[in-house]
Amino acid sequence: PIEGTVRFNDDLNTLEFFNGNEWRQFTYNQGQSGRAVYSGGLTPSSSNVIDYYNIPTLGNAVDFGEDTIGQGNKAGCSSAIRGLSGGSNDTGNDETIDYVTIASVGNAIDFGDLSVGRGTLASMSSSTRGIWAGGRNPGNNDTIDYVEIATLGNALDFGNITTARQWVTGCSSSTRGIIAGGENNPAFPSPGRTSRIEFITMSTKGDAVLFGDLTAATGNPGGCSNSIRGFFGGGEPQTYKKIDMITIASTGNAVHFGELTSSRIAVNGAGSQTRATFLGGHTNINIIDYISMASGGDAQDFGDLTVGRWSGASFSDCHGGLGGF
Repeated sequence: PIEGTVRFNDDLNTLEFFNGNEWRQFTYNQGQSGRAVYSGGLTPSSSNVIDYYNIPTLGNAVDFGEDTIGQGNKAGCSSAIRGLSGGSNDTGNDETIDYVTIASVGNAIDFGDLSVGRGTLASMSSSTRGIWAGGRNPGNNDTIDYVEIATLGNALDFGNITTARQWVTGCSSSTRGIIAGGENNPAFPSPGRTSRIEFITMSTKGDAVLFGDLTAATGNPGGCSNSIRGFFGGGEPQTYKKIDMITIASTGNAVHFGELTSSRIAVNGAGSQTRATFLGGHTNINIIDYISMASGGDAQDFGDLTVGRWSGASFSDCHGGLGGF
């Protein structure tokens, strides 16, 4: 196609244009407020707390509601309207998917089930599709499954990641989903960390393909993105505070972007088109950090969660998977 060509994507039911390098979704104003949501987590007992905060402004998180089941070691994804949290292995291999309406406050509602119950998994989403990859079940898992966010129901098989592993993270542009880091050993903390980054094309089903490597082998980092750049912060080893960055449309190794305000593992990430936030961490950390995505540099203090915890599910109504420009 030539630059400027427009098409309708039958798989995602979205209007797209070709920018000379890749197909991008048109962005419609669906009321995105810049709201980030953090659901569940560990304290170390399983928590059902849901917090939210507004990414464009600094300040502490406030109460949103409660999960259907208190769970940690799960992962979240979202459209501009709905946020989903799925998986866990706190007390077994749980397949539960909950959802909330991001613009409102209230308790989560049952959405359906993952195709394989597991925890410590990665997640990513387009404006229509939510995807989970990898995880622990109780050993290393290579499953990728997906749901259509606008409709309730169970997840379906999408494909497999290149290497079965747990404690992975993810992010996305409107076309590509990214799976990064992780560990390939059931022990925690584990020496079997990896720097591997993989990608999938979210509009089609299929196995992940190698993208490149993080700057260091990292387990349990937090990931988020805008439509161009992906960011990964913190993770194992426990002295790790580095933030890595990739350009999602190309393949290649990550580069060093900056540092978190403190070293921590089991971090979550939530982003807008301009800011990345990194929240929580092991053990019972309530910190929210932020960076400006357009420029390199160290993170700054954003505010605090209502309850310090780690390994919950985070998502926003304005992340990189939601469309074009």
